[in-house]
Amino acid sequence: MVDNYNISNVGHAQTINFSSSGFTGASREGNRIQIHRKPIQDLAEVVEQIGQITKQVCLEEPTTTTEKMLAAAKVIEVIENTPALRKQLTEILHRLGKEALENTIDHPVGKLALVALATEQRSDT
Repeated sequence: MVDNYNISNVGHAQTINFSSSGFTGASREGNRIQIHRKPIQDLAEVVEQIGQITKQVCLEEPTTTTEKMLAAAKVIEVIENTPALRKQLTEILHRLGKEALENTIDHPVGKLALVALATEQRSDT
């Protein structure tokens, strides 16, 4: 159910803004329609994926700092080798900031990986 909407036209592009469960709006240019999801939905997906990766990497709970750092490096490697996840993570870090993700990831290895990726992203810009 759409609660509220408005349509605006600029040239050949049409933007439809609406509030609905899971979406914030859509834009159409010609035959191409792009749906805009709420950042919180993207955030939940990324947190779930990072949590799954962390669980796979940390079958045994790392106890020393070295073990935690090595496990975080493996998590980072998986994220970097998954282009869609890397892109989604980068967009969320840009839109919501590191703190939004850091506060939702409950595993210390996942947090270490996130801090490293956020720091790398900040130094790349």
